[in-house]
Amino acid sequence: MKVAGGIGVLAGLSLQAYSGLRGHRKGHAMTNAQYRLLLEHLGLNVMEAGRVLGISPRQAQCYAAKDTIPGPVAKLMRLMAEKNIDPEYVETL
Repeated sequence: MKVAGGIGVLAGLSLQAYSGLRGHRKGHAMTNAQYRLLLEHLGLNVMEAGRVLGISPRQAQCYAAKDTIPGPVAKLMRLMAEKNIDPEYVETL
């Protein structure tokens, strides 16, 4: 089952995959797998994510691999995906 329209780039995700993006482990805003999935759906690679999120490329890479993703980063990524906000626009802010 696919998620209905109105969710921007997430519209093509399965209901299970989308639900996984909303949930999180206690003490963690987002898992590394969720971070990588959102990068993919936002059309960003790790280097581009660093620029868009205002962090170093190395930190963006660490988030994808093992580091805990902070709440504000997770919220911004979910907001961009759910409201179909262009990452290039976010980068200009």
